[in-house]
Amino acid sequence: MQIGNEPTGTNINDGVGSTYVETLQALVVDNKLDIGFSFDGDGDRILAVDHDGTVIDGDELIYILAV
Repeated sequence: MQIGNEPTGTNINDGVGSTYVETLQALVVDNKLDIGFSFDGDGDRILAVDHDGTVIDGDELIYILAV
């Protein structure tokens, strides 16, 4: 399932992406998903949202991957 994946050249982070993580939180919780990932418009930031809607920032993701 994807959201905000139809760029027009002017809609980068328009209500979605790492700038507006609330949209992803609602999607994950409402659809009972295990996890969701949110990227910013140019792909240099990432956030994750767990099944409860808790945000896991990029630094925490790096730590998880490193360990």
